[in-house]
Amino acid sequence: MVMKVSTSMFFDRASAQLGNVQGSLAKTKEQLQVTKKEEKEVKREVAVEEQNVKRRLSDLRNVNQSL
Repeated sequence: MVMKVSTSMFFDRASAQLGNVQGSLAKTKEQLQVTKKEEKEVKREVAVEEQNVKRRLSDLRNVNQSL
């Protein structure tokens, strides 16, 4: 049995593989954007908490000085 391979078959396979890779890349980019968004939110929350801690420390120092 002889199997003849044509350029159209190679092209079809390459096109299908390229489509799979592009789909995978799109999914990865979407996941990266979600991760970056979550990172920004966490950094914002940390900054707010840091300010709260500084404020509390300042209040404690003021109370301590008044005693």
